[in-house]
Amino acid sequence: MFYYHAGSERDFPHDSEIPLDLIRQTAQEFLVAGGKRPTCVCGQRMPPPDLT
Repeated sequence: MFYYHAGSERDFPHDSEIPLDLIRQTAQEFLVAGGKRPTCVCGQRMPPPDLT
């Protein structure tokens, strides 16, 4: 899956999309918790981009 942002192409894992309802829940939890990381989603580290 590729996304283009500011003229740059970036590959993301296929399972990196989440439903809009979960995005809203995550934003609400972030604001209520004073900017702490939301617990309703899990992050995953991206491998470094191929610079070749």
